[in-house]
Amino acid sequence: MMGKMKSYPKIQVLLFEPQLTLRTVMRSMLRDAGFLDIRETDRLEDVTEAVGSQQVDIILGDTQVDTDAMCDIIRDIRHDIHGENPFPIAIGLAGSADQQHIAHVVNAGFDAVILKPLDLSLVRQRVEHFLRARKPFAVTSTYIGPDRRQKVREGAGSARMIEVPNPLQLLCEGRPRETVMSRIRAARAEIDEEKVLCDAKSIWWLADKIGDACLFDANPEKRDALIVQINRQVAAVEQRLPRTAYAPVLDICHALQEVAARLGRSEGRPSNETVTELLNATKAAKVAFERQIQSDLRPADVPEPVDA
Repeated sequence: MMGKMKSYPKIQVLLFEPQLTLRTVMRSMLRDAGFLDIRETDRLEDVTEAVGSQQVDIILGDTQVDTDAMCDIIRDIRHDIHGENPFPIAIGLAGSADQQHIAHVVNAGFDAVILKPLDLSLVRQRVEHFLRARKPFAVTSTYIGPDRRQKVREGAGSARMIEVPNPLQLLCEGRPRETVMSRIRAARAEIDEEKVLCDAKSIWWLADKIGDACLFDANPEKRDALIVQINRQVAAVEQRLPRTAYAPVLDICHALQEVAARLGRSEGRPSNETVTELLNATKAAKVAFERQIQSDLRPADVPEPVDA
């Protein structure tokens, strides 16, 4: 005799599938798997809207029709650009097992990839997996998402691993949604702290490379790419900085941002004066960060998660 079918009435599922026939079949299959709160759409805009309004715990999204757009959305979610929850479980739906495609999807920050057409037993298997555990998130200057390393070489550098909330597990344990959000806020603060440090170290490296590229009149395309990259990294730091213990460094980072922006507006090779300003502003920011680190400050106060 088969056991009683499990159901997940509190879990908010968002299904993105452009093809109506497939979407209808998938919705029915998700209901058979025990999910009752399912929002379906064929518009990528609905994905960002649902995440922004805290209306999604699990995303199942097609990655075949517009791979780059879907991957950009998940990457932005992981980088805390949409809404206040960068941790929904994200499952990519792929039409083939093409390794290049799968790698592209995985590197965006998806938790898992499932091949279409969906198989009910596989959907249930994935659900059972996430009920038990979730991989910690790796945080680097370019990636935030589930740890993908199979094995770490001895002596190799590694990203810091951060345990993040598993909404499926917590809600199925009967935790109130406010408890889930409390844990999300705590994990966000921890990731903010780590990401700011990663981005700051990237900025120091980029500034040195830009200085060398301008001094030795290196490949203009490479030089310009470095300038674009440092502007992105400075913007990323400024976005998170006010939420961390490094908030006092914000004014110095504003000065760095202004110099980097001026560098980006330069036509051709930037002037020696502007490059020197960048190096000086970078040095000042680095000193300020190091002082904050030495002061042994912790992330901005976030209420501790309360178990209920």
